[in-house]
Parts: sequence; structure tokens; C-alpha cells
Amino acid sequence: MEPADRDLNYYSLTSLVEIHLVYYTMHFLCILVAGVVFFSLIRKKENRLKREMREHEKKIYEEKIRFLINISHELRTPLTLIYASLKRILNKEVKQDELPEYLQEHSNRQIR
Repeated sequence: MEPADRDLNYYSLTSLVEIHLVYYTMHFLCILVAGVVFFSLIRKKENRLKREMREHEKKIYEEKIRFLINISHELRTPLTLIYASLKRILNKEVKQDELPEYLQEHSNRQIR
């Protein structure tokens, strides 16, 4: 084999290795970029879902508070009427003989 043929084979082998190296490097970089894009999209979606979840929890919390405030008011009003009537009876502001009529009158008022 002549030295020129040997050099030609060496250069063709070297260029073939370089081509494959560039080829695999480009594939690796493309896969890497695709992976980064994919994970950034997933992370963006997770952050959006977390934000929506926090907003939903805040809305539910506000509705619970509003419900408890309304229930508190609905319970306080009749309890206040009952308490006021009992207080008058216990302080003997109502006479014994007027007690049945007094109770009837106040119970009718609470039913309305």
C-alpha cells in the first residue's frame, strides 16, 4: 500500500468519525433542548394548577366564613329573644298569674 493511499484512508476514517461525532452531538443537543422545553412546560402547568388551587381554597374559605356569620346571626336572634324572656321571668318582672299569657305571647313572637 502506498503512503498516499494510507493517508487517504486515514483522512476518510478521521472525517467519518468527525461526521458521526457531529451527528451524535447534534442529536444529543436536540434531545436536551426538547427535554428542557418539555419540563418547563410541565412546570408552568403545575404552577398554574397550584395558583388555581389556592384561588379555589380561598373562595371556599370565604364561603365558609360567610356561612358561619349567617348561621351565627340566625341563631343569635332567637336565643336573644328566649334569654330576654327568661331573664324577665327570673327577675320576677312577670307575675305568676300572667306567666302563661306571657309565654304564649313571646312564643308566638318567636315563631314569626
